Amino acid sequence: MRKLSLLYYLFFSFSIFSQIKLADVSVELKKSADFHQLITQVNPETAEIFSFTSDKEKLIGLKFNNAIFFSDSISIKRPFNFRYMMGSGFTENNNPVCYWATEDMERFIGIEFDFNSHTTKTIQYNLSLKNQIIFSDFYEKGILYFLTEKKESQSLQLISIQGHKVTTNELDFSKFTIENKNQKETTLLKLLNQFGITKINTKGFNSYVFGTNSIKYYLRNGTLVITLDNTTTKTQVFEINLNSFDIKETIFNQNSLEDIKQTNSLLFENYLVLLELNKEVFEIQILDYSNKDLIQKYQINETKTLPFTTTFFTQTGNNSPRKIKNSKKFIKRILDGNIGASIYNLNGSYVATFGTSREIVRNSDIVLGVGLGLSSIATGTGFYSDFLGENFVTKNIFFDVQFDSNFEQTKSAIKPLFVDKIARFTSENRNVKYEHYFPYQDYYILSYYDKNTNEIVLSKFTDGFD
Repeated sequence: MRKLSLLYYLFFSFSIFSQIKLADVSVELKKSADFHQLITQVNPETAEIFSFTSDKEKLIGLKFNNAIFFSDSISIKRPFNFRYMMGSGFTENNNPVCYWATEDMERFIGIEFDFNSHTTKTIQYNLSLKNQIIFSDFYEKGILYFLTEKKESQSLQLISIQGHKVTTNELDFSKFTIENKNQKETTLLKLLNQFGITKINTKGFNSYVFGTNSIKYYLRNGTLVITLDNTTTKTQVFEINLNSFDIKETIFNQNSLEDIKQTNSLLFENYLVLLELNKEVFEIQILDYSNKDLIQKYQINETKTLPFTTTFFTQTGNNSPRKIKNSKKFIKRILDGNIGASIYNLNGSYVATFGTSREIVRNSDIVLGVGLGLSSIATGTGFYSDFLGENFVTKNIFFDVQFDSNFEQTKSAIKPLFVDKIARFTSENRNVKYEHYFPYQDYYILSYYDKNTNEIVLSKFTDGFD
């Protein structure tokens, strides 16, 4: 499966910057760091926050009330022979449960924490993922889900853990026609094995690099939405009701341009953004997701005036972005990558990024290949291809636009986003480990372990200048 990592491709330069520490708790994690784990989860019913952290010997549960004051902790022995902390959830009486799996994913247990009686309980789950492919896992309304392929039956399954209960549902797409890039009939399982699947957060920031994947999923009001953009003729959308597991299909045709080379889409709020690219034009269509009405259409054409004021950039690895002179050069360069988009709601206006991403061999590795006569670098085969597997860097070509609520360009100053502040904070503080951010009320909380002070910390980050 294709692996993607979040790329914070551009930091804003701003002089006023700070984090607001909401809570910290002293917790010393013993060596070895290979066994250190930290997860933080919000109870959607009570707005209480729970963190679970472990080292090789112990498991600690921390409770923060809905005013984000530390209120209690429970420390127990780490569960024997269970390697991975998989997540957390809640029982019917709102006790938090920390989920664990063995290294081979054959056995699962839950450790329930009762902060009223200050006791814990171990729950044995009738669940094994040893012979399954896990495409993704996610939370929805405090429930932990796994999207998997059961190899024996070659079926797509959605498995959920909620407190003491495990539920398995087979997702049946047999009544739908799913095609590969050559318009030949295929299955969703085959496409998932080929492309993987990427989660797009419906609240928060998503790198446009995430948006370049051909298969994406979204969680919207108790519905799992999967979008397929593996062909250039259409965007195929499946909505899966997480209560009834009924599946609804919607097709958005990609046919605005001739001789299309690439397409993709992004579901944002109640809009679907369709992207089309040929050798001369990069087109952006913004549709009403409910009725398919066209809201806006923009074309970047090498022979016409740009529809909005922007600057094209190229960036390799962590190097500083460099400007691309004109739209003709921009279109020529994005033809080699995978197109995608990112949109973030900044207090009613939309900060958008469009572009492409692809992996290239580092320059030093190309020189090495020439010097040693390694034809395998070019062919992608043989020993040296494996040797260079970790020596690829990501090349991104992109531009930014700020829209108003009607998707018309606005020239108001772009304020720093919460995610830029988090990225800058973590890059400047090497003591921050196991960080994870999540939305809370009208801001975002970064949960992390400070290895210098031996503390679990919750810090607040907001959009705009502090």
